[in-house]
Amino acid sequence: MKKLITFLFLLLFLTGCEYKVPLTPDAEIPIKDELLGLWEFVPTEENPEELTMLVLKQNPTEYVVRYGKEKDGIYLRAYHVRLDDLSLLIQIECIGLQNEPVDIKDTSIYHLLRYKLKGRNLELKILNSDIIDTNCKTSLRLKEKILANKENSQLFVNPAIFRKAGK
Repeated sequence: MKKLITFLFLLLFLTGCEYKVPLTPDAEIPIKDELLGLWEFVPTEENPEELTMLVLKQNPTEYVVRYGKEKDGIYLRAYHVRLDDLSLLIQIECIGLQNEPVDIKDTSIYHLLRYKLKGRNLELKILNSDIIDTNCKTSLRLKEKILANKENSQLFVNPAIFRKAGK
């Protein structure tokens, strides 16, 4: 139970936006080297936590991401996706907790993020579950709902800002 609570705590900016189906299960778009490395969360009044995000290259089209605190973290599979003219999208899938695997068969959890890279800052926004219901049963239905709302300025919400560590 403690691991579950830690897991949920670490997903603060992802809360409520979990999808049981991926937008696409295939990683076909090459990774972006500028996203690789250690990123530090820029704390806010609402979330003063000291969190880091380590983004590593898994293969030419996928990242492995470790997100969280020093002793508590989650591991994610991440890859770029394209949907019509929506760009800068990354789909993430939980693949494990620090020192404890996740049973993917029972708990597949996907999130869709939109990112913006500006200098040393990376802004991540999560797909708004108030607009796109998390009960989509198929990838096709999820795509249809996103495309029907692509002009909505609130389609991606809850910005989290990370700053590249180092120089």
